[in-house]
Amino acid sequence: MLAVAAAGIFVWAHFGTRLQIRSIEIAGVKAEIGDLQQKVTTLSEQMELFFKSKKIEEFNRSNWDRVRAVEKSDGKVVLEVTLQQEPIPNSIEVFEGVLPMPEQDYRVKGRTVRFPANTDKPDIGLTVKYYPRVAKTHTGVQ
Repeated sequence: MLAVAAAGIFVWAHFGTRLQIRSIEIAGVKAEIGDLQQKVTTLSEQMELFFKSKKIEEFNRSNWDRVRAVEKSDGKVVLEVTLQQEPIPNSIEVFEGVLPMPEQDYRVKGRTVRFPANTDKPDIGLTVKYYPRVAKTHTGVQ
């Protein structure tokens, strides 16, 4: 086994620049290297576009009218905000000042997000980070 591996390394070291692998076949499935490279490039571009789409909305004294207290009892506060765009569920992060709010308690319905908070006052502000859902048009994805 070691001899085969050593022979493979020797061949690659001496002829590697002249060898061209055009396709790979694994378990009866054959893939062209050029196709695989194109798919990886396309996926990378899509991921870059996705990460660029991240939205950050801040709520403070100037726009606190977009924040609504929906529950206030026994020291428990639940706030609701309406975001500019509909978020992808599980992509949402809510911060009260620098303190992250517990994600397991988020409730999302369309553009509306409910979450627990420590206060319903705009003193330290809220920040909501999320990835928006891509709107679909009648001809396909926008």
